[in-house]
Amino acid sequence: MVEVVPPAVQDELEALREKDRQRKAADEAAAVAMKREGAEYTFRVLYEQFTAQYTKLTDAIKQMTTDNQAKYETALQNALQKMIQMLQSGQEAERESDD
Repeated sequence: MVEVVPPAVQDELEALREKDRQRKAADEAAAVAMKREGAEYTFRVLYEQFTAQYTKLTDAIKQMTTDNQAKYETALQNALQKMIQMLQSGQEAERESDD
């Protein structure tokens, strides 16, 4: 015995499957967008904290004796230079992985 599905029912089933595929694609796109927005929000918060801490560091240096100012300015410059290098090497590694 062979079961025959009427064409109208078959068309309706296919339409439902297509709607389900579209819904799943939209859900995935929304999840990616939410993750991206969350990362951007986290960056903004951390960036504000970073700049505030940098300001506090430079204010503290200004209150030091001249000898100590030079020593701590050099230490801060070295730390910032290391951060720049890490950022640049991370960008280069990301470019290489995209190729």
